Amino acid sequence: MAKREAASASAALDAAVPLLPDDARIPGFRAAATYVNGVAHRDAGLVAAGLTQLDAAVPLDPLFNSFDFIGVVPAVVAPGDPLMVRALELVDAGLGPPNVDCVQTMPEICGNAGMAPHNTEGALLLFGDLYAKGGRLSDAERWYG
Repeated sequence: MAKREAASASAALDAAVPLLPDDARIPGFRAAATYVNGVAHRDAGLVAAGLTQLDAAVPLDPLFNSFDFIGVVPAVVAPGDPLMVRALELVDAGLGPPNVDCVQTMPEICGNAGMAPHNTEGALLLFGDLYAKGGRLSDAERWYG
């Protein structure tokens, strides 16, 4: 079931990219779906395509699309893997300037507004988990706290 859903999501988002060319989030969603589809099917070509798409999507909307990368890649890579290092770089960039006041400036993305009523709590745990897996325990403890 999960493999079929991963393939369906990937196909739907492949179709959505040209339909919504001005929405910079769609390529990030597509990239994450391609990557997950590749992981689910143990298809190295799809995994590589997903990573290529993620690399292309992040600059389109760095804060938003970084979460597409950190939401799917760290879950399946080893702590010392270069992709885990990249994930931590993206987290660090997302938590630094100019995004430090994101909760005030973009509450629908960085706060609990809109369709994600517990976004903040989930994000704080995600940051802690990423830093813990990456071996940055003091950073993990700070976000868990």
